Amino acid sequence: AYTWTATEDAIVVVTYDSIRYIMAETHTGNGTVSFDSTVNCGETYTYEVKAEEGWHIESCILSDGVTDVEQMTLPTTNADNATTVDVTADKDYVLNVTFAINTYNVTLCNPLTEGTATINPAVVAHDSTVEVTVVVTAPGYHVQTIFSDEANVQTYGENADTNVTYTLTNVVSDTCIDVTFELNNYNIVASVSDPDNGEIVPEGDSAVRYGDNVTYTIRPTNDCHYISTVVVDDTTVIDVNDSVAFDYTFSAIDNNHTIVANFDIYRY
Repeated sequence: AYTWTATEDAIVVVTYDSIRYIMAETHTGNGTVSFDSTVNCGETYTYEVKAEEGWHIESCILSDGVTDVEQMTLPTTNADNATTVDVTADKDYVLNVTFAINTYNVTLCNPLTEGTATINPAVVAHDSTVEVTVVVTAPGYHVQTIFSDEANVQTYGENADTNVTYTLTNVVSDTCIDVTFELNNYNIVASVSDPDNGEIVPEGDSAVRYGDNVTYTIRPTNDCHYISTVVVDDTTVIDVNDSVAFDYTFSAIDNNHTIVANFDIYRY
């Protein structure tokens, strides 16, 4: 109220203005929240909340800045990276926002029967790195490939690849890891010491797999010669002394081998 003593005619001019309130914000984590310090009483202010890439909104709590009697919590997931909050300006408000970094699960696409895999860590933050260690447990196998997609393929394929580590970088979504195994590969080299007088079939290099059985047939190629010895892996395994065909079988192969057939001439 305003009082004065009238001594003459007067004009009283009254000016009104809107009450203005502050729409403030606080936030933790990576993201942005709008704010305004001049919102007229009764107007609706819309907070705009947006998380950065790889982050999400974990909670929004609206408070009057003193008692926190008016508040709301928004349960969210990785996909919730933007929202709006409407407030009717009847007092000062503070919107408290928590942004959290996205986390993703890294799992195996399929159960493994030829080995085991350890994923470290199995739950990873956005744009982080995961290491997958694969150990072969089945005899005669090795790791062939480990991959998460066509752009992240690691090829192995050697018999010695039985304990390997695969590194996956820049994880930005839930990911499954696929592991393939294959049987070990071996080589058998077959030869004859005197190719003019005898043969071994098959001759030369033969590619085989773990567990295979391969039979070699050895025979002289003229009547004046006979099979004298068969040498396997630099050790004479048999004295044949025979003029007819002789078969030697590698059974349940689990290593590289050599086989050499020797021939000798009959003497009278």
